[in-house]
Amino acid sequence: MIALALGYQLHFSINSAPFYLRFAKPDDLQWLMPVFWIGFNIAMFPASVIVKHRGGLLVMGAAGLFGAVAVIVAELAGDLSTLVIAQFVAGSAWGCMLMSAVSAALAIGETGAEGKVTGLVFSALALATFARMAAVAGGLQKLPDYAPLLHWAPVACWSVAGAGLLVIAASRAQGSTQSV
Repeated sequence: MIALALGYQLHFSINSAPFYLRFAKPDDLQWLMPVFWIGFNIAMFPASVIVKHRGGLLVMGAAGLFGAVAVIVAELAGDLSTLVIAQFVAGSAWGCMLMSAVSAALAIGETGAEGKVTGLVFSALALATFARMAAVAGGLQKLPDYAPLLHWAPVACWSVAGAGLLVIAASRAQGSTQSV
């Protein structure tokens, strides 16, 4: 969850506005930045239905990979329309990741530790927020040596975490079919 949350923090809070400013004026950011959150909100309901049938880890992992691809498209977008679509998909992916993380935490803690495990999810979100705040306070996004790292770190975070979660989900599914 820390890697997923860090990917979100770096993508939205640090990279999104500069991505938009390649194609739009600063005054347009008030209309463009919410695209991510529109995708986030629209994806929550369908993702909850899928989680109910497939499980939180699987949906969270798949969303991580979809989000990584969306961030790559945003990074390489050649026009505003492509960037808007990529941001919408990235927001949708983050919505799926976050909703699935809470669902997975509740399922993992189903023996009475639901609060503890869900609290760990929110602690991971807070830790990622502090990491982003430290990066901004340190001016990392302004240092030429770190700019490429900050642009591609969300892709790395979401793809590595997404792939890892899919491996865990697959091993759990394989383990449950062998015990039947």
